[in-house]
Amino acid sequence: MCLQVSGASQANGSAVLQAPCGTGPSGYHQQLSFEFADFHDGKYYYRHRFRHSDKCAQVVNASQSNGANLIQFTCGSGISGYHQHWTSSGEQAEGVWHRHRVRHSGKCMNVPSLTSGEVVEQTTCGSGITGYSQQWEIMRVDGT
Repeated sequence: MCLQVSGASQANGSAVLQAPCGTGPSGYHQQLSFEFADFHDGKYYYRHRFRHSDKCAQVVNASQSNGANLIQFTCGSGISGYHQHWTSSGEQAEGVWHRHRVRHSGKCMNVPSLTSGEVVEQTTCGSGITGYSQQWEIMRVDGT
């Protein structure tokens, strides 16, 4: 399964969910770049920018609660953008499995079930459904 924006929408507030890789009108709504955001307390923070919309993955309303959904929204900066800053437990390289932890809450990106179309959320790191529901792999899709 891959991370994608629901319906390939370009609107702020559109849900981020899991779906079979390579599905949808162009596939660009499943392609993200890792854009440097900050270095703080020995950690690199990145924004996850969707290729099709040029918007970033963030936690809705900067919530700190378990189960808060991920959405796409215009990429921000500074303190107001910390809910768009992610750090990784592994290096940002193809073929490495790792967790993504959001800066403002310290929680991890999580898929609450194995169902296609399930909205991605944040939750306490290490508390996923199988232990793998918070692990993500980077895959190169093209040379651009």
